[in-house]
Amino acid sequence: MTPEPPKPQRAAIALDPAAHGCDVPTGVPVFTMMLDVTDKHVGDVIPHVPNTRYLHWVEELAFSHSRALGYDGPFFLDRDACFFVRTHTLEYLGEVFAGDLLLMATWVMWFEKSRSERRYLIVREADGRAILKASTVWVYVDLQTRRPKRVPADVVERFLTVTP
Repeated sequence: MTPEPPKPQRAAIALDPAAHGCDVPTGVPVFTMMLDVTDKHVGDVIPHVPNTRYLHWVEELAFSHSRALGYDGPFFLDRDACFFVRTHTLEYLGEVFAGDLLLMATWVMWFEKSRSERRYLIVREADGRAILKASTVWVYVDLQTRRPKRVPADVVERFLTVTP
């Protein structure tokens, strides 16, 4: 059974990545969401959230940020291009259990031709502890040739300046 993706709940979140030692370029907006961890997020063997679930969460956080800016599946299909993952780096800093409320943040660090780096922070709300720090290098790919192509200027500008 595929778990439901996190639902954006922006109004109730006060999460400052810099307070957790994260680099955020000046002026770049931070997108935030909350997630109530339930039994369906927990593994079968060890009663905590398994590592693979965090990967799902950071991808869904990136997709939610993109959708909030108006960049959904149809937008990319119309442009015949889409972001593909080149690398994920996840640093696990603590365990998460059913009943935890997570504050999640993501922001784009930079764009360079066809590439972009996005960073993530997940914090347990109850104790303010950083649970995960992660980054992804994304590559903008032409869907016909499957080759990298330059990220359009309007996409770069929106990710680096617009708060959804």
